[in-house]
Amino acid sequence: MKPIKNFIHGFAHITGENWKIELLKSWPSIIGNLGDRVFIEKIMDNMLILGVTDSSWMQELYILSVPLMTIINEHLKTPRIKRLRFKNISKKTKTENTINEKKIFVNRMLHLEKKHKTVLNNIRDPQLKSALKNYLRRCNETKA
Repeated sequence: MKPIKNFIHGFAHITGENWKIELLKSWPSIIGNLGDRVFIEKIMDNMLILGVTDSSWMQELYILSVPLMTIINEHLKTPRIKRLRFKNISKKTKTENTINEKKIFVNRMLHLEKKHKTVLNNIRDPQLKSALKNYLRRCNETKA
């Protein structure tokens, strides 16, 4: 059995965006105790859109956006994120979005190359698998 990091490295090499995968992998350690309140919604070039479940936390994070950006870029080793945007989401909305994203991804999964399907099917960690699926879906959306 191969370690998961081998699959991630292979997947990152295929897409050419390994810093985004590194950000997704590092997100729980970056955000810490706020992991159940703050989610990566979208990574666009040098901007990160974060979904926040509570408006008071969103305001607090906005005030702390410069130090948060510094921490994110330190984890990436290269300053990639230059702007943070915050989006207010409810916990219910996050669950509904996840369900809708899974439906969309299943439809798009039909158009994946065999090697992508193989890599994704071999990942056992559900959070990592979901993050990679969302990332690949977004990659496919930008190509379309």
